[in-house]
Amino acid sequence: MANATSVANATVSQGRAKFVPSNAWIMGPREDFVLFLGTPLILIPLFGFAQSFWSIAGLSVFATVLAMGHYLPGLMRAYGDPQLFRRYRLRFILAPLFFLPLSLYMAANESQAFLLVVVCWGAWHWLMQTYGLVRIYDAKAKHFDSLSAQLDYALCISWFGVLYWQTDGAAGVFMRFYRAGGVLPPEMVGIFTKLWLVGTLTISVVYLWHLGRKFRRGQPPSILKISLLLVSFFFYLYAFGYSSSKLVAFGLFEGYHDIQYLAIVWVFNRGRAAQSDAGSFTRYLFRQRWPLAVLYVFLCLGFGSYDFFARSIDDVLLGQFALGIITGFALIHFYFDGFIWRIREPETRKNLGVDSTGSAVSRWRLSPSLRHGLLWAILLVPVALLFTWERAGGARTDVDACRAVLAARPNSHKAHYLLASVLSDEKKIDEALDHIQIARNLRPGYDLYEMLYGDLLMAQGVVDVDTLDEVIVAYKTALPTRLEVANLRRNLGIALSMRGQFPGAALHFEKAIELDPNDAATQVELGNTYARLQQLDLAANAYANALTLDPKNVDVLGVLGSIRMAQQRPADAIDCFRRVVKANPESVRGMVNLAMALASVQDVDLRDPIESRRLADLAAQATTTKDVAIWRDLATTYAALGDKQATEAAIQKVKQP
Repeated sequence: MANATSVANATVSQGRAKFVPSNAWIMGPREDFVLFLGTPLILIPLFGFAQSFWSIAGLSVFATVLAMGHYLPGLMRAYGDPQLFRRYRLRFILAPLFFLPLSLYMAANESQAFLLVVVCWGAWHWLMQTYGLVRIYDAKAKHFDSLSAQLDYALCISWFGVLYWQTDGAAGVFMRFYRAGGVLPPEMVGIFTKLWLVGTLTISVVYLWHLGRKFRRGQPPSILKISLLLVSFFFYLYAFGYSSSKLVAFGLFEGYHDIQYLAIVWVFNRGRAAQSDAGSFTRYLFRQRWPLAVLYVFLCLGFGSYDFFARSIDDVLLGQFALGIITGFALIHFYFDGFIWRIREPETRKNLGVDSTGSAVSRWRLSPSLRHGLLWAILLVPVALLFTWERAGGARTDVDACRAVLAARPNSHKAHYLLASVLSDEKKIDEALDHIQIARNLRPGYDLYEMLYGDLLMAQGVVDVDTLDEVIVAYKTALPTRLEVANLRRNLGIALSMRGQFPGAALHFEKAIELDPNDAATQVELGNTYARLQQLDLAANAYANALTLDPKNVDVLGVLGSIRMAQQRPADAIDCFRRVVKANPESVRGMVNLAMALASVQDVDLRDPIESRRLADLAAQATTTKDVAIWRDLATTYAALGDKQATEAAIQKVKQP
């Protein structure tokens, strides 16, 4: 019985080994799960934790830094590997000289044609990284046939295109294309979409047939390759199709992409470092020691921190320059990655530990240089034509471009949102509301849509109670992923204040001020809220802070003066009222406030009946329309001055129907 059990266990172990052989992993089962296959299972809970206990914005900043940081390993390979540099010397020298000035020029001119290239090339870069990892896993399983490679390539492109379309990435591409002046009839878009879907289904059927055929021949497919494809596509669909925020989607996507990239480059360079011609930098950094792996990650994050500082620059020109540098490095990264990590290269397979014995060698009919030149021509010619047309005056307005996108993609939530945004900027509130409602129905709970919906409802002017409740719900829906957006906090505070929920409003105003200390308007809103709560000291502090930021705000000066009077601080109150009158000598309210303070103050050193009477008479002459509050305060002032006749005349004004 024991022998039978041993045999059974041995059989199961052999079956597992056959199912996933030990040499089928890039690094090992645990390492591959964390860095390549199961990364989403780590990232999704991490972002959920950040949303509840930390900050999605902070995690997104980290992802942004990592996004630029992962450009560094490619640069290390290009300029730190003497053998590779000799092979592609001309490309490595000319690429920075071309891409960096081009990016700076295009950033300064805000070219939509150029942004179209950046967005499309970035999407292609992610797609090709997934394809490259798929081919590595297939090579580990000793599947080198060209048909498998071609079907992997076709499947990655076709399904990524479907997901890119379904998750509305295409809407942003169309926006830039139409904004640059591009022409593409909506009917053609519809036909192309249907053909793409048919092509994807056809490729999928052929792909499954090919896998089944290889399995029957005793060449089972790499389960790790299939797992990577499924994980990559479903994770992309989740991040961009079902997450509640663009910040979350970007952070998840960049986290997965960049972790994969840093890991595979580390594996490659560890193999390369064992060779004498690798270069001293590569041989030192990529030794098999964990402190060096930590150093490698910190070097990448240090390089990527430029992105964080660049985006925090307030100066417009400096900001354009800094972002132009980032874009330039991104394009260099995309370009270099197109040829320095090719799995079909014998050296690449060797350094990744892939046994390529008996593998088929691809033979191009064209020389590599000629093929490279043709690819560049295919890319540059249409882009150059579109840019020329854009600069010649063919560019469309934002509204026209958004309407063109919506015509091409009538069921796109992003297209409706983009149009609502530009209509909002043009104060076409009712039409903007129609489109943002459609966007919200197509993508419920998405933070950007909820924020714009709340803003548009508030922009209608007079808002009833039911509408205010709807505004508050919309803002609170957006809040969990936009906790550090000052405008959202401020607008939510205003809505709560209008609804009479003053304590909650004060909390959001305080947070908005913490996020943007230089916003005088929010300080005023906070002061108004504390005044309604009868917390005069806090209200006075908020108004004083507002005046520090905006000393010419006479309305706030007047309110602060009234609070100072209520706080029994007449000297400060009179100073505020005098500043109001000095700033605006025709302000009736300013004159009345100062007159009343000078007439009623108990401190004889501050009391000035003559000045008070002069100001009161000027205010009475200037009040040509019935203003009950003004006449009531004038009656109080004349009474304090002991003028019964003037007091009675002011009271009669108050009593007039």
